[in-house]
Amino acid sequence: MIFLFLPRRLSRRPRRLGGCICILFILLPIHSAFSQEIRNVTVGWGDAVRLGRWTPVFVTVEDPQVREIDLQIHGTYGEKNEALWLHQTAVAQPTPTIYSLLYPFNAQPSRIVVIVSDKQTGRTLDSRAIQNNSSVQMPMRLLGPSEILIGLSGNIDDSLALRAQLQRAGISAGVLDPLRLPANFAGYDGISLLILAAPDLDQLKFDQEQAILQWIARGGNLLLIPPTTLIPQSDPLIAALPATIGVNQTVQSTSDSTTPPITLNARELSPRPDASALSVLDETGYLRRLGLGKIAVIPVDISPMDMTDANSADEFWRSLLQPILKIPQPPPTTSMIVSDVDASLVPGPNAAQSVGRGQRESDAILHVLQMMGAATPSLDIHWRRTLLTLACFCFLLGPVDSILLMRLGQRPRTWLTLFGWIGLILSFVGITTAHEIKPTETAATFRLLDQVNDECVAAIDIISLNANHAVLLPLSLDKTEWWEPANQAARFFSSNQFVDATCHQDRTGTRPEWVNLNGVQPQSWHGEIADVGPGLLRAKLQIQPGNSPQLIGTLTNRSKFTMQDIQIITAAGNVQVPSPLVAGGTLPIDLPITSTPISPPNLPADITNLSPDRADRVDDLIQSGSAEILCQMPSASDVKIGQPIIEHWQLLRAILPISK
Repeated sequence: MIFLFLPRRLSRRPRRLGGCICILFILLPIHSAFSQEIRNVTVGWGDAVRLGRWTPVFVTVEDPQVREIDLQIHGTYGEKNEALWLHQTAVAQPTPTIYSLLYPFNAQPSRIVVIVSDKQTGRTLDSRAIQNNSSVQMPMRLLGPSEILIGLSGNIDDSLALRAQLQRAGISAGVLDPLRLPANFAGYDGISLLILAAPDLDQLKFDQEQAILQWIARGGNLLLIPPTTLIPQSDPLIAALPATIGVNQTVQSTSDSTTPPITLNARELSPRPDASALSVLDETGYLRRLGLGKIAVIPVDISPMDMTDANSADEFWRSLLQPILKIPQPPPTTSMIVSDVDASLVPGPNAAQSVGRGQRESDAILHVLQMMGAATPSLDIHWRRTLLTLACFCFLLGPVDSILLMRLGQRPRTWLTLFGWIGLILSFVGITTAHEIKPTETAATFRLLDQVNDECVAAIDIISLNANHAVLLPLSLDKTEWWEPANQAARFFSSNQFVDATCHQDRTGTRPEWVNLNGVQPQSWHGEIADVGPGLLRAKLQIQPGNSPQLIGTLTNRSKFTMQDIQIITAAGNVQVPSPLVAGGTLPIDLPITSTPISPPNLPADITNLSPDRADRVDDLIQSGSAEILCQMPSASDVKIGQPIIEHWQLLRAILPISK
């Protein structure tokens, strides 16, 4: 050690002190090299999280040295304590750096942990729970999958004022800095409506605006309150609005009859052709549909309004938001106090089965898994392995037992040893004649594809993987898709079926790169993708009224695959198309409209509930004059998993207008 080279003139005590100082200087750089701190962990959209939804998690990392790290989120997921791992490669440096991950919350936040490890050595450097299970800390509110959560962004002061108004109205809302707005559609999955309050549009990045537009097309909602600053002309978000934004002006308004009028800033709006009017404070805003979602703009900056009265706040916001989304009445208050640990995650008698976006989706996924044969364990028997086990058991009963009896001086032949010898001989005969099962892996896939007008705006994929032997099966999934376990059939399996579901995550998607199959029980995954491509079906339809109304027109298949079992749903009734529609072909339609319920043949009756939010939006579009056209396309294997697909099901749900 260095202190051994100190001069002998120093006394023993000063020499010890010098040695300690030298050791400290040696250990200090070692400690710095291996120290790692997670400075902060926050969850997007305020203090509330909708269960089963992808939610942004922001992790601030700082390290004394620049190094590659593996940034992970690990938590229980669904029933039977499945462990879901998400990880992405990042870089830690002396300057605090914020990284964003998305995680589908299906457990208490105290059971979800952020972990940072060294990329080269794999050594864990730091970890922190999303929320400490402590009575001192305010617990995070866990909202049901169907509850309303409004996200606010743009000008922070205006957003905070709007959040206070919404909270007085009993509506859950959270604020997110515009710099942290997700750059992927999945990042907005946890909110019902995004309000951009006086945003600096030059500050928003192109990929953020594209993500917002993709999310709207899939069924999201946007409300824009224009800023007072100059509006850029070549902005994709501005181009999608139902109105053009003009000059600034002022309006006089009041929140209720007891408060004096206040002056509010407003912008002149000019509606576009497909816009509908939206009233706010005696001024006119505008609303339009974009895919399955809605996008609205109002002229008045309502953030300065002082809504101190809860009733007036509730009346104002419900009136404003009613054309955009349905806000349920608040449930009656209760005095029941539930701890963070014992809180029920999903309401209802089958809470343990509800994973994802609620009971409707869980039931639909379970029915798809049953159709795939992925809801029951495999019963394949490996005969050679079974007979070898039996031979080992008979060897103990026969030869080993005979030797022990002879050593003890007893007669070696007993009924037990006789059966052991017979079983041993028969087992070896069976082993030599039995044919070993060839190792095989199977994969089944399902896709629900949503088309609105001329664009395929969304798709849901479900895959099931199984093997007759234990294997680590590699996957090669779409890099722009967001995957999570589909474990609704887990209650039929053993308790240790789901151990570790590991996914790699980046800015474009989350995907498992391999699955660990045990040779008995299948594993299933559920994926979401946006902006799938151009529409596959074109329709020119018209309802011919009369005592026996007819649906007339044409259907044109723009895909490379045959469409069969075509069914059409309208507000006037339903139509069964008897003929398939070949690739590139056009089929004339002149069929009676009946009240016979529609159910796609060979598919579960609730198949469209795989996306309950979009199913509700489709029902609204049908009532407003569109047609829902269901076409099965089993030969269109669009799901890419990197494994040979044994069976594939595909359903196209096209929402197309009906001519008046």
